[in-house]
Amino acid sequence: MTTLELPNGRADLQGLRAQMKAAYPDANLSVIPDREGGWLLIGACRLPEYRVWAGAKSRCNNPNTPVYGAYGGRGIKMDPEWEKDFLAFWRELGPRPAGTSLDRIDNDRGYEPGNVRWATLEEQANNKRGPKPRHERLAAELRAAGWMVTPPLSRAKELEAALDNGEVAA
Repeated sequence: MTTLELPNGRADLQGLRAQMKAAYPDANLSVIPDREGGWLLIGACRLPEYRVWAGAKSRCNNPNTPVYGAYGGRGIKMDPEWEKDFLAFWRELGPRPAGTSLDRIDNDRGYEPGNVRWATLEEQANNKRGPKPRHERLAAELRAAGWMVTPPLSRAKELEAALDNGEVAA
C-alpha cells in the first residue's frame, strides 16, 4: 500500500489515480481512508513504474543487489521523499512511455527531481559513464600497489606503449 500526504488530501490522490487509470485502464486502483485520517491508494504496486521505482531504490540501498557497487556503493542515492513514497516519484515522472526506461541525466548524481527522465535505449547509450583511459587505470593500479606514480600527461602515451611492449606489467 502507498500512502501520500497531499495538501488537498483525497482530491489530489483521486487526481493521481485518474492519471494512472488513463495510462493503465485495466489497473485495479482504489482510494480508501486510512486509520490516521489520511488516504491510501491501493493497487499502485502492480504498475510497471512501481517496479522501476523499487528497482532504483534497491540499487541505491541494498548491498545484496548485484549492481549495488555501481549505484549505492559509489554514493548514488534516491531523493528522500521519493525513497519513502512511490507517489512522489510518480508525480515527478508520470507514466512510462513505451520503449523507455529510467535514466539519470547526470550519472554522478542520484535519483532526484530534475535528474531523471524516461529515456530510449539510444538516449541512454549516449549518456553513459565511459571507462577510464588505459593509462589512468594502470596508474591507479600502480598507486594501489604502493608505487608513486605521477607521470605528466605528455608521458601517458609512453606509459601505454610500455604496457603494450610488456615493459610494465598490468
